Amino acid sequence: MLGLVAVGLFLLTPPASGPLWLLAAFSIMAMGAEFLAVELPRHGGNVSVSFAIVFAVGMIMGPKAAMVAAAVGMFKFWNIPKDEIWYIRIPFNMAQFSISAGVSGLVYTKLGGVIGGLELPAQLLAAIIGSLVFVLVNATLVVYCIAIWRKVSAWGIWLVGFRWAIPSLLAEVPVAIGLALLHQSMGVTALMVLTVPLLIVRHTFQRSMDRRKIFLSSLATLSAAIEAKDSYTGGHCDRVSRYAGAIARKIKMPEDQVETLEYVGLMHDIGKIMIHSRIINKP
Repeated sequence: MLGLVAVGLFLLTPPASGPLWLLAAFSIMAMGAEFLAVELPRHGGNVSVSFAIVFAVGMIMGPKAAMVAAAVGMFKFWNIPKDEIWYIRIPFNMAQFSISAGVSGLVYTKLGGVIGGLELPAQLLAAIIGSLVFVLVNATLVVYCIAIWRKVSAWGIWLVGFRWAIPSLLAEVPVAIGLALLHQSMGVTALMVLTVPLLIVRHTFQRSMDRRKIFLSSLATLSAAIEAKDSYTGGHCDRVSRYAGAIARKIKMPEDQVETLEYVGLMHDIGKIMIHSRIINKP
């Protein structure tokens, strides 16, 4: 379904402006950015700096070119989870990202943005709104499709998994605008100049996700320490966590509250750490 929408939108957009080799260079750069995508917590999503590249293509060469770069960038055959079918995952990613790129490019031009001729401050509002539309369409399509696929709350997926990506995506907006402006004065050299800011954005977001992983790893370590104190109840904390999460989802609690319950389930016996083993394991 999304594939048909993407094809229809592609046919409706005006022809691309600029040489084919430039579009190929942008597309390869977008694919490289996806290769360095940062994994989001839970639900298997990820975020990359390809958004800045693809939106810049929309401002430089037009919506049709942006859709091509988005589709090529999302051809991530190397990143398919074992529990998912590649011929569903890859076309879905290509379609949703292409639709986001096409819609945002059209919004940019409708608001007065000039393809290949971005001028500030006259067209700044068009560029900002266009980029926000890109983020909104992309997040909406991904969140709702995952919610339908996994039969869970879309709002819960957003709260637990995808709201972490928003700061990174917003940080890419000025990079995309800068890439479009620099291309007008420097040509293809702008691609190399903007590589460093893109890597900085990616590194910053990776550090944020690493801190979250350290937090989750710490919880797992504490849980293991609790269970080591009491051999009789091995696996108890993990079972409480899983059962609490399952019950919470069954009664349709918000996913962020489900996540908190699961963490509480892991930690509910934390007091055992301070009690001597001979007392806990007393017959």
